[in-house]
Amino acid sequence: MLPTNCGKSDQQSFVVTLGEKGLDHEEAKDIVLSDVLRLLSTVQYHFNPKVQCTIPIKCFLHTILGDTPERRAFIHYAASSGLFSCWFGFSAILSKLTTLPSCKQCFHHRRSNFGLPQFQRCRSCNDWELDVNSNQTFFEAPVGYPLVESDVMVSSGKKMLRPIKVTFESMKGALVHSFEMYASSKWTKKNFELYLSRNCFSGELISAICCNAGRKRYMTKMLGRTNAGNQLEMNKLHEIKSNFPKLFDHPEVPLAWKNPCIDVTLAHSETPMHLLFLGHCKDCLKFIISFLKSRQQDTSFRTSLTSSGVLSTIGSWKLHWCASLDFGNGTFGGFISENYLGTLRLLPWIINLISVMCYDDAFDNDAPNGEILTTAQLRNWLKRRGSTAWNVESRDLMMLSFYQIREEIHEHPIIESMRTCTIAQLLDLIR
Repeated sequence: MLPTNCGKSDQQSFVVTLGEKGLDHEEAKDIVLSDVLRLLSTVQYHFNPKVQCTIPIKCFLHTILGDTPERRAFIHYAASSGLFSCWFGFSAILSKLTTLPSCKQCFHHRRSNFGLPQFQRCRSCNDWELDVNSNQTFFEAPVGYPLVESDVMVSSGKKMLRPIKVTFESMKGALVHSFEMYASSKWTKKNFELYLSRNCFSGELISAICCNAGRKRYMTKMLGRTNAGNQLEMNKLHEIKSNFPKLFDHPEVPLAWKNPCIDVTLAHSETPMHLLFLGHCKDCLKFIISFLKSRQQDTSFRTSLTSSGVLSTIGSWKLHWCASLDFGNGTFGGFISENYLGTLRLLPWIINLISVMCYDDAFDNDAPNGEILTTAQLRNWLKRRGSTAWNVESRDLMMLSFYQIREEIHEHPIIESMRTCTIAQLLDLIR
């Protein structure tokens, strides 16, 4: 709704779409986008009374902020749960990229050079970089992926693919190319769907392209038949095509793909509050809960939080900058940024409770004195670190394993099993 009588915009609300949940808002979205794109393409002249002259003004669209589901729906982008995972801006079958995670050396290098560009190239891992030019990132194409006129490479009899960086230009090309391949019967429907899935097309857009390509494919096949019955059907098809030509051509490129910035990641960004509060803080809480469960302290911890009365007291103050909800059910509320912002502010106090409740001198001391540990403590120390020596009868053999483990290099800071994590490691992990 535009301001009435050219009123001040800071005193108005601008309703972009209005309707029930689940309705199609494409028409309203296209109207808004058309206005934005028109504004970007023109130079407007406005008189500035302070300098007493007319000033040319050119607008630029930096980025569009939005939640992940809304961002994907806005540009018809596939969900991350699909076969090709479809990270925002990249596409690959992540489960087949065994070299993608950082090795220990690369991880420690990133931690010690946080925020700085990584110039070195590791030969054993990809250091979480989906480098489209690296020979280490090849993965086998799924069964049914097209071989004819596609981006697949054949190596040792296997169809191989690389991760691709998805842009609006690449999506436009994939739309037209896939339509022609399926309509000309060079690809099967399975080939067609997998190719578009690799290029991060949403299911709705794939279905729309498939319908139009299917009509053209059928009409092409009918042209090859000459009997009288087919001729009557062909006449009907020609009549439909002449009246509705768009039904036999590829759908128009979505208006959102005409963004001047063709980089999907730069054109549509996640909101900072979600990256921080629903990202960093939520991950910290997951590590904490896993740590508590590994020591069978999760129930008593929740009880202690409730019985302390601190959370309920802070919650009763209704602070907009520190929402506080009871942790009795094991969560701090739903996916609401304010809840996790409050949790982030209270995290030092929560960590202090963990240190008091869960500290085990035999386990959490980085350099415990094995000679003064009881046999039970020594067994527990070895068992938590996955050593089979915890079950032997001889204390001397247990002590030998104890000193061998002490001399080993520390494990990767991101610990797969929180069972082997010390409080010091937990604190280092979530800082």
